Order: sequence, then structure tokens, then C-alpha cells
Amino acid sequence: MQEVEKMDLRRLAKKNIKRKPVRSFILILFLTLFTTALFTGTILSIGLSNGVKSLSNRLGADVMCVPEGYDTHIDSVLLSGKPCNFYLPGNVMEELEAIEGIEQATPQTYLATLSASCCSYPLQIIGIDYDTDFIIRPWLTKDMARGLEDGEVIIGYRVQGETGNALRFFNQNYKIAGRLAQTGMAFDTTVFMSKATAAKVAREAERIMDHPLASDDSLISTVMIKLKPGYDSTVVSKEINKKLASKGIFAMYSKKFVNEVSSNLGIVSSYIKATIVVFWVLSLMVISLLFTLSFQERKKELAVLRALGTTRKQLMHLITKEAMIIGLYASSLGVLISSLSILIVLPGLTKKLTIPFLLPSMGKIVGIGLVCFVIGTLTGVVSSYVVTKKIAKQEIYQSLRESE
Repeated sequence: MQEVEKMDLRRLAKKNIKRKPVRSFILILFLTLFTTALFTGTILSIGLSNGVKSLSNRLGADVMCVPEGYDTHIDSVLLSGKPCNFYLPGNVMEELEAIEGIEQATPQTYLATLSASCCSYPLQIIGIDYDTDFIIRPWLTKDMARGLEDGEVIIGYRVQGETGNALRFFNQNYKIAGRLAQTGMAFDTTVFMSKATAAKVAREAERIMDHPLASDDSLISTVMIKLKPGYDSTVVSKEINKKLASKGIFAMYSKKFVNEVSSNLGIVSSYIKATIVVFWVLSLMVISLLFTLSFQERKKELAVLRALGTTRKQLMHLITKEAMIIGLYASSLGVLISSLSILIVLPGLTKKLTIPFLLPSMGKIVGIGLVCFVIGTLTGVVSSYVVTKKIAKQEIYQSLRESE
């Protein structure tokens, strides 16, 4: 008998939802928006945090040397992967040997290419010295003990291609020797090769675009520097600028760069969290109001149910079931919309916004989705709590009189 009553209440709750399509649609809409904002906002906040940690932990360099006046361009290379070309004086490595505190220095040469067989968009090519490199090698999915040979490339996480296959630039094939793990930075869409190979690509590209690297393969865009223990990056950066600024060399310490990015993204993350809170409060208020208005319209109906023998507890269960069913529908829809946006839209959006972004693992995304689903459903139930309390206290005669 009790099972039948439960089934009847469930069926009645579904009928009540269908009988008021406009009210039900508004309830589902607000809960869907809330769940979508909660899920997407949480993933976005975690992704930004992971991106900053990745940038900080794996950038590797204590100091970065760039041409004077190009310090604002380095973020385009590291964060957005925007193809660009700029070069230091040819003797920069010799000049840096006189600076005290440098333990290791590795050069990088930037080459902007128009297209490649792997992608439908321009790529940034970076020529590296694999033997001295400490920036790229830690990201390799598999160690390349033999080194990086001329004519070979290492591709970023999002560049299409498999190890052993060929990547084509300007009608020339280059063998893929390795792939980087996901970094959440511009490295994901960058191709790395030896400086000699980068110069070869530049010569092949000279038919289409004039490039200084084609005639001078000794050009260097940046020098990444690791300091000896006990040396301060701020002090060494100032020393380099003091001695080499007149020669067109500008040094910046990476911690300052990371802190600036972290500070900016912290503000963005705060706005995201504030938006989630606003949506939650707004959802609670609107849904509670809609349930209250619905209760006012249904006083007679609920009083008749009480007169027919339905207990107060059963009426409370009826309203709660309606709220739970609406919450289940809305939360499912919100999680589905969020999942599509997270997997399809969000990576492209963060790339266009030039911010470091690293999605959490699929297991964590699923776990966060389940938590958001539960919170969205419970929000609908909590919003109906005030209504259920009124129903519990309402007398049959009073309800009938008020509904006349």
C-alpha cells in the first residue's frame, strides 16, 4: 500500500509539472543556468589555477633575456603562441658569460611560419639548443636520450601528428621525434626544432616572406637563464640590464612575469566565483518565489487532497518530489551544456584570451560534474522548503476559505 502511495505521489508530481508548463519552464531555466554557471565556473577557476601553477613550476628559467623593447612580446609567445619574430644581438651568449651567478643559459630562436600540414592556422616555430635546453625537455612525454637531430621536430600537445610521422613546412617534410605533455601554455601549439633546422625552414620560407634568419642562422630571440643556488633573480636581472642595456639586451626575472599573470588571473577567478554566488542566491530567491506563487494558486487543490485523506507529510513529499524532479531535469541539462562548453568551447576561448589554462583530468571533471548535479538538484529542494513548512501548518478549513 505504501509503495502504491509513493508511485501515486510521483505520478501526481509529474502531472503537476506538466500542467503548469510556463512555471515549470522558468524553474528549470533558472536551475539550468545556475548549474551551468557552477560547473563551468568551477572548471574555469581550476583550469586557471592549474595554468598558473604549470607556468610557475615548469617555466624553468629564473631570468629571461629579450631584445630591448620586446619584453611585452614574450607573453604572446609563452601564453598565446602568437607567431612573432624578434632577435637579440648575435654575440649575446658571449656577453652573458661575463655575468656572475649564471649556472646555465639556453638560447631560443623564434620563427613565425604561415602554415603547416598539421594545422589550419599559423604556427610558432622555436629553434632550440637541445643539449643545453632545460625549458622544453622536462615536458617531453618520452625522454629523447639520443638528442634532437637536424630535420627532426618536437611538437606541442595540440599539434596533430604522431611520433615517427612527418610534419610538412613549405613543401619540406620534417620527422616528428617527440611530443610534449599538455602545458596549458602556448607550448601546446608550438613546434620545436634545432636552430639549424629552423634556419633551413626560414630559407624555404624566403620565397614567400622575407626572413632575417634565412641569411643569418646565428640569430637568437631569447636566452633562458638558470641561476646558481644563492643568487637572486632580481639582482642578476638588474646587473644584466646595467651592463648590457646599451647593447640592446633586456633581462626580466620570470617570477615577476608569473606573478603579474597570476595576479590578473586571480581577479578573473574572483569575478567568476562572485558570479556563481550571485546566480545561486538569485536562483534560490526566484525558485522560492515561484513555488510560493504556485502554492497560493493551488491552495484549493491541496486542501481537497487533505480532505480526501492525504496526510501533511504526504503533501510535503508531493511538493518536495516536484522540486526534486525539476531539479533533476535542470541539473542534468546544466551539466550537459557545461560539459559541451568545457570540452569544445573553453579551450579555444582561453587560447584567444591568451591566458594559461590547463583542464583538470577527466576523472576530476566527472567528479565535479556529479557534485554540481547534486548541488543543483538540492537547490530546487531547498527552495521549496518554505512552501512545505506552510503546507504542514495549513488547516483544511482555512485553506478552503482562503481559496474561495
